[in-house]
Amino acid sequence: MFDGAVSKGLLDQWYVVADAADVVAQPVAVRVLGRWFVLWRAADGSIAASTDRCPHREAPLSAGRIDNGCIVCPYHGWTFEPDGACSFIPSGGPNSPIPPSARLDTTAVAERYGVIWLSPGDPDAGAGIPQIEQDEDESFARWTSGIECWTASASRMADNFCDVAHFPFVHAGTIGAATDPIVGPVDIGELGDGFVGYGYSVDVVDESGETIRQDMSTGYHLPFTVRSNTRYATGGRAGQERVLLLCTTPIDDATSFSASLCGATMIMPRLPARYSPLTVRSGLRTK
Repeated sequence: MFDGAVSKGLLDQWYVVADAADVVAQPVAVRVLGRWFVLWRAADGSIAASTDRCPHREAPLSAGRIDNGCIVCPYHGWTFEPDGACSFIPSGGPNSPIPPSARLDTTAVAERYGVIWLSPGDPDAGAGIPQIEQDEDESFARWTSGIECWTASASRMADNFCDVAHFPFVHAGTIGAATDPIVGPVDIGELGDGFVGYGYSVDVVDESGETIRQDMSTGYHLPFTVRSNTRYATGGRAGQERVLLLCTTPIDDATSFSASLCGATMIMPRLPARYSPLTVRSGLRTK
């Protein structure tokens, strides 16, 4: 799938590549669609990104360092501004001319919902970063699970997130009705903000033995993002809502990044336990 030329339709999309809290004082290497990129913080705190190679001798810039918001190559010390311009070549001295070719191939990048999004191609040609209107609502609290690496393809993971038939077996007691494995007919339609999917309801027996009705919807957004909305219709949480954004990024054919972003009107901690971005897990992530 990613061994040769990658479809422009995939390159032009936005992908979650890092937890914003993980990009601080040092450059961070990430891989998307079989290609390596480097992330770093500019002096004003904004995110910068480029292909992870110096145009001089193709050394990995992620092995370098950050100096006043500029990324410094570990091989010969060439220094690059966040916009890709080379500002210093040590071997030539402080007043040496900078050749036009001494410029990074920068990449579109954005920080939103507490994570870093990257578009390897034309950022305006794809579906864009999903809009989550609840993120602007002060009655919602938001947190992220951190970034995990899974030995599963992005398409397989997105398929899992859209699949309701596994709920009674994997999520019994939370979002699956353990006594009713039958999946009834659903109507696929527009759910707003670029998501397409379906609505449904489940009855769950909680830890106290009370049956809770959850009105839910599952929506798909290009390229591999799934939104799961839940509104509690009965029980102690009646009227409360939860929005779960499940983002999957193809690292290569068989490996993916996964990030879960959750917003809820419930009283929940804003700083949950973090997962190491280097953790590799086998199989499918269960929500």
